[in-house]
Amino acid sequence: MQRSTSIAAALAAAMLSAFVLTGCGQTAEAQAQGTYELDRDRARADVQEHIDSLEEDSEERAEMEMFANILNDMSVTLVLRDESVAEMSMTMMGMTEQDTGTWTIDGEAIRITSDTGDTVTGTLRNGALELDMSDDDGEMPFPMVLRRVED
Repeated sequence: MQRSTSIAAALAAAMLSAFVLTGCGQTAEAQAQGTYELDRDRARADVQEHIDSLEEDSEERAEMEMFANILNDMSVTLVLRDESVAEMSMTMMGMTEQDTGTWTIDGEAIRITSDTGDTVTGTLRNGALELDMSDDDGEMPFPMVLRRVED
């Protein structure tokens, strides 16, 4: 359960770092502003692929299977506002967490830092932000993807 909590914490921090580059003739900051939501289908596919790569009776496999079940009821919303303000809301296991922070963009790379000091980076690919969820313990060996929604 401790590892699941770590995964949830990594997700919460990461969700502050989503954006999709859209529009023409605008600054990267203006293009990135908007509302983003967790691509749950992509997350499920990535989690399942990772589960399939693990040994049948491993502790990590059991933890990832539990996380796969949590994904069914998880929602994540990230809003990137002007003046570099980021707002995140994540609902998981009946609890909602909210956080704020700041964001910067450089080309296709975005960096979001929560008010608690956690920083996550991401890269724009194919209309979605792929968030680097890895850490020293390899807790999330695949990116978390958020997609822009209409404001």
